[in-house]
Amino acid sequence: MKKYAVIRLDTGECLQIQRLIMIDDSVLNTETDGLIYKDITDNEYLLENSESDFRDRQYWRNNTWNTRETRPTPYHFWKDYEWVQDLTNLFKTIRQHRDARLFGSDWTQVADVAMSDEVKQLWLHYRQQLRELPETYKDATTWEEVQWPPKPMTN
Repeated sequence: MKKYAVIRLDTGECLQIQRLIMIDDSVLNTETDGLIYKDITDNEYLLENSESDFRDRQYWRNNTWNTRETRPTPYHFWKDYEWVQDLTNLFKTIRQHRDARLFGSDWTQVADVAMSDEVKQLWLHYRQQLRELPETYKDATTWEEVQWPPKPMTN
């Protein structure tokens, strides 16, 4: 059974590996909808590594396979034959987690909640820190740089 890489021509990325018993040779090396198929049955890198590793580490450029570094973070994408950081998605994720924490603490601000004014103020402060978090960490380039405020202790 032969193995074929489906390659995105504008980036050289291997999108998937297909196993086919037979493929029309006219399909190989022919551009179709921005994709090209390459026979990788006897590829040395693939013989020594997993298919997943092949997809993650190999790219097609100048009619040859090249090795790239692993993806630095989930917030990087492959463009112009290099990893490019996508801070838009990083901050989208930060806001989603922040919003979930705000939603999870909404109950603390209900007028008839049974807690002291002192504890309610702690929750107000916590929620304000969450609201300010995207601005506080506007220069962050990794998830690990974000320090989430601790939830107030309640009894």
